Amino acid sequence: MEPGTLIIKESGKIILKVGKFESSPPKEFDFSALAVGRYECMVERSAGTPTRIVVNGNDVPKNDALLQRKQETQARKAEEEALEKQRQQEERKKPVVNKGGWEDSFKMTETRLPKYLHNKGITTIDNFSLKYHRAARCIPFKGEDKFYFFKNDQRKNNKTGETTGHKFLIQHNNYGNLNFQDLVNRQKRNVETIFNENQRKTIDFKPDWRFVVGLGGGSVYETSITLHHIYGIPYLPASSIKGVVRSWIISECFDFDEKKAEKNPLFVTLFGSNDEQGDVIFFDAFPTSS
Repeated sequence: MEPGTLIIKESGKIILKVGKFESSPPKEFDFSALAVGRYECMVERSAGTPTRIVVNGNDVPKNDALLQRKQETQARKAEEEALEKQRQQEERKKPVVNKGGWEDSFKMTETRLPKYLHNKGITTIDNFSLKYHRAARCIPFKGEDKFYFFKNDQRKNNKTGETTGHKFLIQHNNYGNLNFQDLVNRQKRNVETIFNENQRKTIDFKPDWRFVVGLGGGSVYETSITLHHIYGIPYLPASSIKGVVRSWIISECFDFDEKKAEKNPLFVTLFGSNDEQGDVIFFDAFPTSS
């Protein structure tokens, strides 16, 4: 046990000091028998939380009803977490099949992921970036391994009824049920925290048509796409947005002459140069839905 100090204030607030730590003791302790004042005490703790407090040689009693409710809440939370973990494990075991009988491209034993993962029962990967870049389907073709994100060479033997070949397509599986709107709202709060209303301006843009960022990146498919390394979703990196705006300014205001633009003080103030940072800050742009 450790020596401590217990302070009971007239306002009803109770403070427990143990060494350098000061906090309110757990609510299940009943201090109603102690008057307002300062008491030297001995404290027993588990993982930093007081489990026993002794004042004047007597244990501070605990409110059994509060203690029981706390234990029931902890038990219920542990049970819910166990059930959720079990549900997720069961979901991972289900094969993902799209409309038209297309299976998901992911098949652990046909990836180049480490062999020790092959018998772990993993049947899907929520993070699409990991799935696309690291868990590509690999099938021998004319004596060489080839990576596919879709393939359909299924054939049915009319005599035996046996189906051979493959029919799979890489699927995002709703990006692990990511809440896109929460992500967008969080990004908006970040901007509002950093800049006041006079320092920011909101303009809505949308692309004319579909487009891909990062086609030229390294990929086993020879064609890549920029995906967020944490969320696994397609997004527009701040650097890409800045590059588009900067190029547009150069084309519209400086007749496509980049050297001329870089000599302009306002241009340098906005976008920076080799020697100084620009005043305009760009943020990543995220999709609003899957």
